[in-house]
Amino acid sequence: MVENNYGIHDFVGSGVCGHDGEMVMAGVHHAYLGLFLMLIGFLAIWVFYPSAILIIIGIFVFLDDAYQHLRQRSNPEYASPLHRLFVAHFWKYIWVQAITRWFDNIFGV
Repeated sequence: MVENNYGIHDFVGSGVCGHDGEMVMAGVHHAYLGLFLMLIGFLAIWVFYPSAILIIIGIFVFLDDAYQHLRQRSNPEYASPLHRLFVAHFWKYIWVQAITRWFDNIFGV
């Protein structure tokens, strides 16, 4: 079982700028969901052509998270609508927290 080490303070205005203005990611990232959707879409496109819609949705979700983190450099309290939706409806699931922690380890966060 995965222990929940994150609190709501990790999601909104959570120290996005590190030392010397370096970009630092902390907490949950719906960009991971976007990457997952793009990966599934790319893998499935050879079998099921309409899976290209997953790639498009994944790109949109990924870009929303990237925009959020860029915006947080000047406004640390900003949270995109997709981020708020992700935290409100998906973060409660232990498996989502486990996948987030796994991606954090992969990307060295």
